[in-house]
Amino acid sequence: MEEYFLYTIIFSAFTAVYFGSILVYRLFLSPLAKFPGPRLAAATRLYEIYFQLIKGGTFTWHINDLHDKYGPVVRITPWEIHIKDPDYYNTLYAGPGKHRNKDPLFSYIGYPQSIFSLNSHEAHRPWRKILGHFLKKGAVQDLEPVIQANTQALCKHFSAAVKNKGILELYAAFHCFTSDTLSQHAFGQDIGFHHLDEPELSNTWKTQVNTMFEFCRPIRHFNFMGDIAHLIPRPLALVLPPYAHVYAMEQGVRSRIQALVDRYDKWEHEMQSDNLPVEKSPFLNSPKAIYPAIMSDPEVPLIEKSQSRLEDDAIFLMFAGTDAPSQTSAITLFHLINNPEKYQRLKNELLVAIPDVKAIPSLNQLEQISYLVSTMRCLKYGIPR
Repeated sequence: MEEYFLYTIIFSAFTAVYFGSILVYRLFLSPLAKFPGPRLAAATRLYEIYFQLIKGGTFTWHINDLHDKYGPVVRITPWEIHIKDPDYYNTLYAGPGKHRNKDPLFSYIGYPQSIFSLNSHEAHRPWRKILGHFLKKGAVQDLEPVIQANTQALCKHFSAAVKNKGILELYAAFHCFTSDTLSQHAFGQDIGFHHLDEPELSNTWKTQVNTMFEFCRPIRHFNFMGDIAHLIPRPLALVLPPYAHVYAMEQGVRSRIQALVDRYDKWEHEMQSDNLPVEKSPFLNSPKAIYPAIMSDPEVPLIEKSQSRLEDDAIFLMFAGTDAPSQTSAITLFHLINNPEKYQRLKNELLVAIPDVKAIPSLNQLEQISYLVSTMRCLKYGIPR
């Protein structure tokens, strides 16, 4: 009994010294100790976790309050400072010739092989180069027929709502549009999502994406939660019903990557058997879908074509690439409707530029409409107009 008591004292003393040393280092010896900010934030990341998990993800807004109190440079965690000063732009952001790695604690969201979670410059740069080709303006212009077709489909739902005096939730409606458009760009038109083809627009994708963002907050701070979720997804969905939305979204994306892998394996086998030229590949059609084109590109290393890499990246692309444009479109339309003067000004400009209301304008035509372009830029950068 005495021996057990002695071990307990030794362990307690060791623990106290260990955590005390960490606390002293963070508060007084760390290179960041000279920067102003809450002492609790400098001592422990629990300060950030409180605002993110207890206060509903409000840490970003709280940082503004800290700047008001402490100035343009504030220490917000034991390992981070936040700078609100444009003069530091070139200091913070790596330019040509500068390589910088991301903090794994910041970029972990449960999909370690997605482009967002590739922390090292060596891993991130080649995948960004591969993926970047499909997000350039030229690639978007190649996708213009798909965008126009989906725009027409969305307009039909708006027209039906007007005719039937129904109600459309803008946020959900634009989520249907963005998820259809991006998924068709990512996987191909035939196996992309087709929410707009349904008789009624669903809020399924909106719910799945919003739930995904909700789960990203705790997973970022407690990485093991993401590992557990992927280890036992179905039991977790039963115990924690909201996770069922995340699991359904993941499965929807993974099933499409699996379909592409099966299709590619079949084509590769036929090509080898019949000596078909590479140009006959069904993956090289136009417009090129992202992941089929990556899989069929001989210059892309095999390690970058692994199914786990494609799945992780596709899941991240779909949930990160659909929510922002959905919100932007919904907010834009709301403010236009809510401001009759601005609505009429934009409408008049559109009627002059596109007299035929049934015509589908091209991207180049839309870019020539000055008030439309300035309105979108003001919304993008948060400038009231």
